[in-house]
Amino acid sequence: MCSCKGKCSCTGTKGDKGEPVILGKKGDTGANGVDSPTSQIVTAHPTGGQAGATVTTANNVFIDTVGTIGDSVLTLPAVVNNSQSFQNRSVKSANIYTPVGGRIEGIAINSPFPLPDGANLGIYCYETNVFVITEFETLPLSSANANLPIGSAWI
Repeated sequence: MCSCKGKCSCTGTKGDKGEPVILGKKGDTGANGVDSPTSQIVTAHPTGGQAGATVTTANNVFIDTVGTIGDSVLTLPAVVNNSQSFQNRSVKSANIYTPVGGRIEGIAINSPFPLPDGANLGIYCYETNVFVITEFETLPLSSANANLPIGSAWI
């Protein structure tokens, strides 16, 4: 068991050091490099669009592959108190869609939220079919800023 004593969703340890792994990266122990049952690594659906978007089933989603800018990923259902986070670890922008009839604040119903490469997005559903943005930070992996020190970001 990790040092959080059951207060997190981690199920494994990183390396031999016994460090808790909550949102692992590729190479960490565990299936597909993710040590939390609430995490998922996905490939954005080619050609984009809401209808064929890659379905997500976890609260923490790592987008590792985006073949073409605009390939798409679908959020969890927009049900009150649902929350989800996305990290785009690819080098191309992905589109984040809600299920049909939903929206992310500031965007029209059934329209995508463009998540740049290297960006993080956190959303929370406070009313049926509406997600609000709780976190949005960008640091494009493919930009000249890729050489910034770890922890630096530009918005």
